[in-house]
Amino acid sequence: MTKLNFLAIICVSIGAFIAQVTCQPSNLQIIQSPSACSGTSSDPDKVFVNASCGNGHVVAIKHVTVGSKLQSTGCPRYYDDMHNFSVCCTYDQANDCLFPFYFETLTYHEGCNGRQNCYLGVQNQNTDASCTGNLTTLSRYMFIDYYCIEDDKMLELCSATTSTITRENTTVYIWNKDFEVSSISPSDPSCNCSVEIDNCDAYIDIYKMYSILTGNG
Repeated sequence: MTKLNFLAIICVSIGAFIAQVTCQPSNLQIIQSPSACSGTSSDPDKVFVNASCGNGHVVAIKHVTVGSKLQSTGCPRYYDDMHNFSVCCTYDQANDCLFPFYFETLTYHEGCNGRQNCYLGVQNQNTDASCTGNLTTLSRYMFIDYYCIEDDKMLELCSATTSTITRENTTVYIWNKDFEVSSISPSDPSCNCSVEIDNCDAYIDIYKMYSILTGNG
């Protein structure tokens, strides 16, 4: 059966044309975490990526990015304190190649999304085929781009009780709570959502932020 893991997936804006409200991600501030390397260090900030939001906000990841270094830097696959952090673990625009992290990316989405903060170890990935130059065959460092979403605008999709919530000229986010350890079965009648308007001059925008389908046989 295929199940859906669902977090802050749908951003719904409801408003009249005279006072438009949009939920495109460009209207949310993108925050970039400090970069970190895969390896060990006496300073955990050098080998763990950290996404953090203030009180009343939760993380929603936009991208996980990794970067490869020139072979000539001598940066090892696994960083340690014998090496220069600024050389090996931060972005050098002139020489590095950045590319999306795909390998076990769920680790970061499921470990961060919906939380006020997260602290996760860095993983390596094969250098992307689009990169050019004499680069390391594996990435050396990672950073996360993410949003901070107001948690009082997050509405739970799967609830034990039926509820009606009214919002006007604002944005809300629909998710299945505790999504990293929960999922929605197609046969679950408690998980449904209806977004409605009572004004023919109004509109609804829906933007999917994150979703994943998983199968268990």
